[in-house]
Amino acid sequence: KVYCVSLLLTSGYALLLRDTWQLQAQVGVGTEAIWGTGIMRFHGLVRDPNFYMTEVIVALALLIKLKETNRMKTLPFILLGLALTTLGVLTYSKTFFLVFIAMGIIYIIWQFRNKKIFLGILLVGMVILGADFLLFSEGSPFAVVISRLLDSESISDLTTGRTDIYLQYLEASGKNPWTALFGYGFAASGLERDPHNIYLEIMYFSGIVGLGLFIALFVAMMGVLKQQEPLAAQQSWISKYVVLVMVIILYLSLNGMFMVEVYPNIFLA
Repeated sequence: KVYCVSLLLTSGYALLLRDTWQLQAQVGVGTEAIWGTGIMRFHGLVRDPNFYMTEVIVALALLIKLKETNRMKTLPFILLGLALTTLGVLTYSKTFFLVFIAMGIIYIIWQFRNKKIFLGILLVGMVILGADFLLFSEGSPFAVVISRLLDSESISDLTTGRTDIYLQYLEASGKNPWTALFGYGFAASGLERDPHNIYLEIMYFSGIVGLGLFIALFVAMMGVLKQQEPLAAQQSWISKYVVLVMVIILYLSLNGMFMVEVYPNIFLA
């Protein structure tokens, strides 16, 4: 709860002061959503709007978790959810748009699984009624994102060049058996561009062995948490892992093995 509220407060501070030179000196000016339009992507108090978007998605997933485990009442859930969603939309991130939809689908499935049939049907109805405006209306907050998606002429354009980078890092990691198993070492220089995928990044620097150790560490952490919280065994798979799944998906398009901003998201998940 503290994380969600503090993210909202600091985001509001950043939104109000985004045009001041003092804040821009600290976190940068930002980038345009579509070149030449003058529409700037909001990035909170983080330099990269994609990492800020990740914080917002994690907060929204935490809200869902808190609500579905009866740790939060309906009104604050709705108010916080709407506010954070608005901030996420202002990043004009394609990844935010797609992951937000995936999270919405998971939440609706969750309602039906918990036998909240009426709420599930109501949510489906709201999605159907709102889809036309949200996806295609010029006044929609998602209009810029839809434009970015529809203007893509290839898989490279759709992923903003990320797929090309993935191939470069895969090729470099598989250069020989040693680099495949153990990578190039933590002191090695990366390729020309960041990998934009934390799993490829871990493989590049520490190989398949390093990636396996990272995964083993997090699996062990989940095992310890289950032992400390016996009631977790009674929760559904979605309830237990919804935040973790969001983090796993988000870092398919983000690197950050050596960035301190990444690990609070993993901790919260």
